[in-house]
Amino acid sequence: MTDLKTLKVNLTHTNPQLIPLYLIESDKSYVSLSMDQIASVYKAGEFGLKHFYKALGGGVLTTDDLVTCQYKNGGFVKSFGPGVYKNKETNELYLEFGKANIVPIAFNKGVIFPTALPETDLEASFVYENPYGTGDDLYLKLTLVVPHKDSEVMIVFFALVRRADLKVEIDKDALESMVKRFPTKFKDLVGFPPSGNKFDGPLVKLSDLPVGSEYQVIGYRSVETGYGKSYIIRCLASGSEIGGEEFEVWANSSLKAILEASPIATPESPAKMKIIDHKERNNKTIVSVSFVAQSYQLSQSDNDFELDTDF
Repeated sequence: MTDLKTLKVNLTHTNPQLIPLYLIESDKSYVSLSMDQIASVYKAGEFGLKHFYKALGGGVLTTDDLVTCQYKNGGFVKSFGPGVYKNKETNELYLEFGKANIVPIAFNKGVIFPTALPETDLEASFVYENPYGTGDDLYLKLTLVVPHKDSEVMIVFFALVRRADLKVEIDKDALESMVKRFPTKFKDLVGFPPSGNKFDGPLVKLSDLPVGSEYQVIGYRSVETGYGKSYIIRCLASGSEIGGEEFEVWANSSLKAILEASPIATPESPAKMKIIDHKERNNKTIVSVSFVAQSYQLSQSDNDFELDTDF
């Protein structure tokens, strides 16, 4: 009896064969890539996504709008392959292979897929693990045994779950029990999908913001400029002084140091920014800013930062 071969489908940046895809640059939340594009650089042999999609009742996986890049913690990270999200209208969960390939997720003392083929031996569970060497996170683990040549192969894939609030700690030991006994509570951990469109709102300077004004920071992204790396911060305005509810603002080197510590700033868990003062110095407006985040990705205490910026 031969041992059952196991193949872990790895669509992260830790797979060197996928580096060409990770070099694709975009400022959008979603970037469509085809099965052909992935297969052209993914040389592992058995490409498991099509087997999972068929077993889940999706039929033949189409090449249109197959995989996505995702926002995480307000910053842009690329995560090719299916992701788990919550529907804004129904609060039900689903597994997205692409905008045109949606598989609903249900619960009955565990994870079930209403559309799954009855003859499949697909297994699914939510886990908090580090399957690809990128750090612990919440995943939907899928396992399936499929025919391969004269034997069988077990394929395993971990679909990243978009979390509603990254600062909420997950007890990995109690996760299985929560999914089985309290699925509604588990759903609260899952976030809605990010917007698929490029932001079209105003882009302003800190000096454009009036003294005393306060904003919710719901994201930020790094950009390469002629002077090196910088950041653009996404904010919500309570008034109409910017010309719209949502806007973006440039950060200078002082704010950059804070943002490189990876503060949590999402629509679900916004940071706070307040304009403290404007001062003129050498024909430049120096802006003092208070920036408060509830938590950080890195080991940093939660403090108010008084920042002088050169805008």
